[in-house]
Amino acid sequence: MSDRSIAEPSRYAAMLACRRLEEAAAELYGLGATAGDLRLSIGQEAAAVGLARALGPDDALFVGRRHLAHASAAGVAPERILYSLTGGDDALAAARFDASDSVSALWRALGWTAARHAAGGAALAVIDDLDAESGATLDALAYARARGLAVALAIEDARRDPRRCACLRSPRARSTGSTCAPSRRRCAIFWLAWRLRAPVRR
Repeated sequence: MSDRSIAEPSRYAAMLACRRLEEAAAELYGLGATAGDLRLSIGQEAAAVGLARALGPDDALFVGRRHLAHASAAGVAPERILYSLTGGDDALAAARFDASDSVSALWRALGWTAARHAAGGAALAVIDDLDAESGATLDALAYARARGLAVALAIEDARRDPRRCACLRSPRARSTGSTCAPSRRRCAIFWLAWRLRAPVRR
């Protein structure tokens, strides 16, 4: 992982792109065009962009349910992200991106987990909600263990602004009576921890 100047102008453009993407996703949801739940991270664009910019070419990124801003910050085209929300065949949950994409990635079919695979570096897990997003956590740990990598878990606490952790349910879910009650104490938790690189013991 590397550090770059916080005043880099392209960061603000990337944050604006993340915000516009999530606003467009909310509009799609309002029209009933999305498949399943929609979890937004409006107000947390800086975290997504900062984490994406800190990743080196040999790092791996694992993201939980609020993955839209992270996908945008990683360089995935907004059209593909929005198309995935409608349940298109090219959904990010199962798509392999070719070399023409700005980021080469496999967005894995394990829940909402996303992975940017590489041979070395560090594994960064981004976890939201108090349920610890076990898919993203375990994937990051397994990936790091298999490759002898360091693990970074990033923490962000949005408990002071519940609007930052909007959780929208599909009309189908509303009609069946299911509810979404994100924790107001801590809607977006990101763990930050470091493990020294060590050889894998088998």
